[in-house]
Amino acid sequence: FGLRINLEDIERELSPFGSVAVKDLEDKIGIYIENGSREECERCQQHVSQLYRLHPSALSVIAVPQFPRTGSGKIDYGRL
Repeated sequence: FGLRINLEDIERELSPFGSVAVKDLEDKIGIYIENGSREECERCQQHVSQLYRLHPSALSVIAVPQFPRTGSGKIDYGRL
């Protein structure tokens, strides 16, 4: 899309949505919400779309029951 967007900034911006992880999916930005509802995913997509002026199709927002974790307890982004 020709934009430089810091994924950690998106995660901080989305902290009111609960536990959120953001990762680069090459052609989209992947946003994962732990224990998120469909409504939360839609609100999250709308919020990021408006904030960064991105078309909603540039975002993939997915609710997951639980984040995969590394042995040290951090989110395992490679397994998302």
